[in-house]
Amino acid sequence: MAGLKLEFVYGYAGKDSTDNNLFFNDQGKVVYYTAALGIVYDPASHTQVFFKGHNDDIRCIAIHPQRRCGRTGGGFGRGGERGSARNLWLMAP
Repeated sequence: MAGLKLEFVYGYAGKDSTDNNLFFNDQGKVVYYTAALGIVYDPASHTQVFFKGHNDDIRCIAIHPQRRCGRTGGGFGRGGERGSARNLWLMAP
């Protein structure tokens, strides 16, 4: 069965964000979000790792002081479910 594989994301959710939404993890990799993806970008290897736990656009991100994990939050789900999605994920793949 053929399918698509996400390899790299071009873009940044800066237009609608008024808070900090770009961070560095404890390994010096760039952590940010766009659409419904959390992204960890390694500038040394020009590769990305993705967190795909949201079903709607991410609206905010918070990083633990040790910079090993972060929490992202989103709006309503695409299936019409109520409430905001909040996910905790490791940022050091």
